[in-house]
Amino acid sequence: MNIRYKLILFLFLTLLIEPGFGIGTQFLSLPIHARELAMGAHSISGSHVSNPAELSVAEKRPVLHAAYGQWFSDVTQTTVGYYTRSFGGNLGVLVRYAGLNTIELRTSTPTDEPLAMFGTYGAAFDLSYSKKVRGLKYGITLRHLQMQMHTDHSKGWAMDAGVLYHPWEKLSFGVSVLNFGTMSVLNRETPNLPLRILAGADALFTGEKWSNNVTATMEYSQNVSGLITRIGNELRYKSISLQLGTQLSREVTTVSGGVNIHVGIYSIGYGYRMGSQGMGSPYMLDVSAQLP
Repeated sequence: MNIRYKLILFLFLTLLIEPGFGIGTQFLSLPIHARELAMGAHSISGSHVSNPAELSVAEKRPVLHAAYGQWFSDVTQTTVGYYTRSFGGNLGVLVRYAGLNTIELRTSTPTDEPLAMFGTYGAAFDLSYSKKVRGLKYGITLRHLQMQMHTDHSKGWAMDAGVLYHPWEKLSFGVSVLNFGTMSVLNRETPNLPLRILAGADALFTGEKWSNNVTATMEYSQNVSGLITRIGNELRYKSISLQLGTQLSREVTTVSGGVNIHVGIYSIGYGYRMGSQGMGSPYMLDVSAQLP
């Protein structure tokens, strides 16, 4: 399959992202695949959205990834990504969408039916690149953003940057800064991007037929009071991976889990999270495939 047909396939899958409605800038903090939902957002052994230095393509063949899930309060999300080796490193393109279509327009007079229904959406187009230089792996993401709420619309740009350090074979460290950028005015106000700083460590334990990663990350978020602590665990046995995770902050505690199965060139994952907010239980299903 030449590059032209790969791009056509990628654009076709991108059109599956419904162009309707979605959510505000917090959609940038949502996971992009089931494994990240299950383990939590980590600056090491996580996704390249949590640290662009994590972007890695294991083989020369490119990878196509698609995911769909539901977040708290009936927010739906869809992601489509294409990753390949290029320019001496790893190159990735990712399209993200999150939407809420059930906002009701009502007056002060009680009625059985709302006067109208509308929604709000958030969408992002990411271009990421990572490369290893002298023992350190660096990554950067450039992001174009769009948001809409009813008839109001906002656009903007953001950037992520991160670095990974592997001082020993089974111990790694990662640091990342996410969502540094700006948005245009939305309904007379400028939306604030959720600036995040993540720092964490990952330890690998191996056996004859199994391996286990234990990951811990501390996060500072401009939109959250206090630090966020995450601990994740992934156990791999042959073609099956099991993930567990927990997140602790001043006001919210979550527990999550998931499973990933590798079959040939395909990888299928499912993640589920339970939280103390009482606003629902997010889930995500994803599929990845290595292209010829």
